[in-house]
Amino acid sequence: MSLALGIVALGERGPFIYLFPVAFIVAFSFPGLIWVSYIYSRTITSPEPQRLVLIALAWGMFSTLPASLLNDMGARIIDVDQNALLGNGTFGRPELILVSLVAPLVEELLKPIGLIFVMKRLKTPYEGVLYGVACGMGFAMIENLLYELFILIWYGSEAWTINAFARGIGSTVLHAVGPAAIGYGIALSNQMEKPLTKYAPIAYIFGVVMHGLWNAIATMPLMLEGKTWEYVSYALLALMVILCLFFIVKILEYGKEYTNMELETQKFEEALEEATNSGH
Repeated sequence: MSLALGIVALGERGPFIYLFPVAFIVAFSFPGLIWVSYIYSRTITSPEPQRLVLIALAWGMFSTLPASLLNDMGARIIDVDQNALLGNGTFGRPELILVSLVAPLVEELLKPIGLIFVMKRLKTPYEGVLYGVACGMGFAMIENLLYELFILIWYGSEAWTINAFARGIGSTVLHAVGPAAIGYGIALSNQMEKPLTKYAPIAYIFGVVMHGLWNAIATMPLMLEGKTWEYVSYALLALMVILCLFFIVKILEYGKEYTNMELETQKFEEALEEATNSGH
């Protein structure tokens, strides 16, 4: 809907042009907010404090700054051609290393740092998924803002429409995967009284691999000539979206199952205690 409003505003111009900022804001922010809202609504017990969810979301937004600085530092070290990243040069090995290795390592490390602020709340896997997704969605919102603004300025409204749609259903979901996995792992460690090093590193590596695959597939048309590779890239990205959605839904289900088990155990212990007391 926001994309349609944006197209009308840019196409008709006149007074309609004043509607475009609304469409732009909705396009870059709503996909992430909808995801956070959806997972927040899936709680079984009392909802988590909204203030803490907003803190995780805010950290995700802020983390785009150090991520940008570290990515830029990495680009300088491996001698990346910035024009190639913009599609105006030869996309080679340094550029591929940056987008498929350096950026995933940096971003998947920084996004879940926001979980530190809510560590005491990570008592069940569901809570780990919720706060992890909030961190990822904050990052995705700012990244969407920057990319969509760049596309709009340099390539126009048609390119903006395509980019906003693709990022809304694609990379936004991708940014939830790594932090959600780490949040799930930390909460599981807390619940099972295991060290954080048992699950968190595996979750981090999983997020890096998924992110790296996504970026490598997305840049495939820049490295390989021919329309065929574009179609292959689109098909593989669609598959990645499905895998990301499947992963988020599954760990959310597992998180809810753990919560249900905890509630049943608590009820059983209360009933047992009541029976014991009445017996005396």
